Amino acid sequence: MLVAAATLGLLAGHAVAAQRYQPTRTELARWERHARAVTIYRDRYGTPHIHGTTDGDASFGAAYARAEDRFLDTEAAYIQAVGRLAEIEGEAGANSDILFRAFEFAKAGRDEYAATTPAVRAVVDGWVDGTNYYLYRHPEVRPVLLHHFEGWQVFAIYRGFSVSSDAVGIDLRALAKLTLPKQKTEPDGSNMWAVNGAKSASGHAMLFLNPHTPMLPMYESHIMSDEGWNESGLTGYAWTVVPVMGHNEHLGWALTVNQPDMVDVWQETFDDPNDPLAYRYGTGHRRAVEWTDSLRVKNGTQIETRRIVLRKTHHGPILAEQDGKRLAVMFANLDRGGLLQQWYAMGKARNLSEFKAALAINGLLYHNVMYADMAGNIFYLYAGAIPKRDPSIDWSKPVDGSDPRTDWQGYHTPDELPQVLNPPSGWLQNTNSTPWLTTTADASPKREQYPSYIALEGDNWRSKASRRLLSSAGKISFDHWAALAFDTYFYAADGELPGLRHEWDLLRAVDSARAARLEPMIQGFDAWDHRGTVSSVPATWFTLWNETMLRRRGTGVDWPRISALEEVRDQLIKGVGRVDL
Repeated sequence: MLVAAATLGLLAGHAVAAQRYQPTRTELARWERHARAVTIYRDRYGTPHIHGTTDGDASFGAAYARAEDRFLDTEAAYIQAVGRLAEIEGEAGANSDILFRAFEFAKAGRDEYAATTPAVRAVVDGWVDGTNYYLYRHPEVRPVLLHHFEGWQVFAIYRGFSVSSDAVGIDLRALAKLTLPKQKTEPDGSNMWAVNGAKSASGHAMLFLNPHTPMLPMYESHIMSDEGWNESGLTGYAWTVVPVMGHNEHLGWALTVNQPDMVDVWQETFDDPNDPLAYRYGTGHRRAVEWTDSLRVKNGTQIETRRIVLRKTHHGPILAEQDGKRLAVMFANLDRGGLLQQWYAMGKARNLSEFKAALAINGLLYHNVMYADMAGNIFYLYAGAIPKRDPSIDWSKPVDGSDPRTDWQGYHTPDELPQVLNPPSGWLQNTNSTPWLTTTADASPKREQYPSYIALEGDNWRSKASRRLLSSAGKISFDHWAALAFDTYFYAADGELPGLRHEWDLLRAVDSARAARLEPMIQGFDAWDHRGTVSSVPATWFTLWNETMLRRRGTGVDWPRISALEEVRDQLIKGVGRVDL
């Protein structure tokens, strides 16, 4: 029996007219069998706790519950993944569809679905059936485009996750300009810690998971089955089938986004006048593959069909042109998949050995992993889909596709990536930061032991704060652990304010009138205890000043710290009429 909260009212003002899907008798009987095997409880926060007889049943219930809450969010993600965004957004969605068709996500999804294990297929089929059953039970819900979901689409969307612009810092719309991965600014980010029994007052390991993601599109759920699945966590990004981080009764894990070098661009030389598909490779040529596809593009109230010609080399699809050469692009993991399988295995692992076996699937794309378990183990891994490359080549710009040395040579396995298990310090931390400072310096991975293209992140203030908090003397109680998570000390102020004070002292010697106008703020910083509280005026100043400095970085302004503080002062006066806010 399905017990669920009332269905949310869903807006359908932009729905595309389509024939509602009518299930076959076989499909309907299968859906009903799943439904009888599933119970959905909602706690006082509305979080669904799903119990099913099998993992497939539990996945069916999880999909049904999420469809009740966020069907349109889920549908929107799948519309893009199957390359049909232009049917909704018109010309604005055409480039996205071309990109997803060029990478052949639909074909890859079908191939991966056909090749996956029966256990994983049962979870995927259960999820699809649960979503379709929800639509069947709720005819008042009008999908924008997708009236029926299929198992291959699940794998297609997991492949599409590889080219997430938010995660890898690539603006897909500007791909022709080769906007390659870039560092994110400091204010955004996630944090995770772990301590083992030696550092914990209770003798038990503790894990802190702080993903810093908005409640939308993340989704919290608890999935249970009689086959041993008992996982509570975040099902991410409105489309993932299983939780991406959380815990079961044996262990837990957290993720932070890292920045492995997982995308490359090759300059391909097509120079044979007798064969336009021949491109130079080594001492000869290879032939590109060319195929035609069609897009359906919304134009007013009509849908027009547009023919497109796509081409790929052995490096990847041709997506742009530069200096007369075609550019092939490839994102790591698009050629193998495995992301869904890995997250499912991580959630079902019962100990460190099984968790490492799940990591060995090597499907994660760009995540640090932090782990703790009931046996007291803590573990950190700099995970990611990182191709093996010739280290003598500069991979930060397009490389010569005719040079065989630029071919990827497989992928680094987790055993080949930075990691720490049960350090003597008793603690681990990561805040989207370098793995070389995961714990104390003597126990952290060593930069010189890894290829130069692995782990390009630097240190950050959140990481510095975490190391200072976790390395404090004594053992940490759970209450202290929770308090540390909400520590309000501005560690960045320790490093940044001395430079501001020095610049102000220099300014006072050459322009005393300008310096005098900032003196109350400088004195306020001098007297500040570097803690953020509701009544702390310098905390407001520092936050705005630091953000201004980050925004202005590299602009070459005279007196950069002073002018940034003046901007903050002027902003406050203009916005709220006073500085002491």
